[in-house]
Amino acid sequence: MIPVIHANEWKKFRWAALVCVIIFAVIQLLPAVSGSSEDYSGSPAGIMDKSKAGRLAADFARQQFGLDVQSVHTVHQSDSLFYGYLSKHMLNDKYDRKYDQLFPTDTFQSELQLSGGYTAFVYTHMKSGRVIAWHVLDASPAAKEQTAAKAMQFAEQRGIPKQSLSASDPADANVFIFHPAGYAMEQAALSLVMQYGDVENGTVVTEYSPKFIVPAHYEQYVAGQQKLAGQLTNYGFLMMSGILFMIAIVYAIRYARHTSFRRGMLLTLLFLVLYLINNFNSLDGVRAAIGESEHSGGYVAVMNVISTVMTVLLALSAYFSLVAGDGIWRSQQKALWPRFGEQGYGDYVWRGVGLGYLFAVITLGIQSVVLLALQQLIGSWSTSDVTQSTYNMATPLLLPLMAWCAAISEEAIYRLFGISLLRKWFKNTFAAILIPTVIWALGHVSYPIFPSTTRLFELIIIGFVFSAIFLKYGFVTVLFTHAIFDSALMSASLLFEGGAANLAAGLFYLLLPVLIAWLIRYTHRKKYGYAALQQT
Repeated sequence: MIPVIHANEWKKFRWAALVCVIIFAVIQLLPAVSGSSEDYSGSPAGIMDKSKAGRLAADFARQQFGLDVQSVHTVHQSDSLFYGYLSKHMLNDKYDRKYDQLFPTDTFQSELQLSGGYTAFVYTHMKSGRVIAWHVLDASPAAKEQTAAKAMQFAEQRGIPKQSLSASDPADANVFIFHPAGYAMEQAALSLVMQYGDVENGTVVTEYSPKFIVPAHYEQYVAGQQKLAGQLTNYGFLMMSGILFMIAIVYAIRYARHTSFRRGMLLTLLFLVLYLINNFNSLDGVRAAIGESEHSGGYVAVMNVISTVMTVLLALSAYFSLVAGDGIWRSQQKALWPRFGEQGYGDYVWRGVGLGYLFAVITLGIQSVVLLALQQLIGSWSTSDVTQSTYNMATPLLLPLMAWCAAISEEAIYRLFGISLLRKWFKNTFAAILIPTVIWALGHVSYPIFPSTTRLFELIIIGFVFSAIFLKYGFVTVLFTHAIFDSALMSASLLFEGGAANLAAGLFYLLLPVLIAWLIRYTHRKKYGYAALQQT
């Protein structure tokens, strides 16, 4: 029988939703709005276009190196380690006021192919366009030994007073490492690396890299957390999800008489198409994560092939989970995922999306409280991630489509199938919810939030919320809830960025679930006639 959603069911949750939307606004939205003017990891006003940054970098390269520029590729780059240090110690605003103009944490990185076969990287300020740093990878060491005094003079021209500079003994006569006095944030201090090299037109400064160096204990801690996150992801998420995939194939075949292998094809195809679009949309993020490499284009191509294969496997996992999960539930006379042709399906979907909006808002409020509590209890903080930067997307307006990818695959694998399987095995609903929820949560620990277990705790709580929604109101309702929840978070970056196109896109993605639900109800009624839910 189709899950029952009473016509007035939404009234039970309206006050909770109102309270939670206020909590979400106070804890997450207002701080994001007030801090967005200088937060380069978001989408603040005043950021120049990447193409303009590329032109400025090319002009600089012609002047600095005296070489022709054959090609330019610009991405958003970020010093994630130092940005995280600033976030942990709540120094971002202070740093922006004091050092942003000369040493921004975030820049546009332009990879230049120069005449003579040279590859250069030029970093420009994202607002002013000022060249911050550069590095020619394959220049020959300068034939004539350079002096520290000459290097200091050059650094002074770039805005660092000569009298503040002290040099380390270099291993190479053409490499100078300076430690400017007075340039520090807590225990992080500025270091300047300069290198001279020979190009076709003579000896030039081939590297100028000012960078704040975080204390060793912080760097070691972050490395340890990243290692832990990698282990949890590999063994707790990927391996266990792979096992669930294989079990789903077996159970899809075993319970085929209770379902159909046509079930889930449309959702799987939608997931696959949207995810592949995102993969191609985010290639610049992969390129930025690689850093300085003359083979970055080849690495990106290889990574794209790998991600495509992984996406296809994930789509297959979602498909077999949809079939197997539906089969197991129906074998127990529980139709938690109704069919389109069933009586009342259109109204069920329509009421489900209404509850989905309320539950999404409630979940956003719960998430806000959990993250605030974790920040106070275990000192959680976040940092930048160029792979998720909207500046590294070919079309940032497509980002919220990923909300549907996450909702389809995760609800299929860890709720529809995961809970049904473990509930059958253990005869215990709590265990059936806990195990797939933990596996799901472990898939998010590699996000740039520290300690790495922060998102584990957060998503175990959210996973229980989603599971309760699923068991009470069915797969469609939790699918809408998850999609709306993620759409709200992803659309926020578009809304903060401003501009008519971004505002329209953000609102479109927020309204898309209700448009889909209306279309489904309209189509169902047109094909089968008006058929109300059996219980109203």
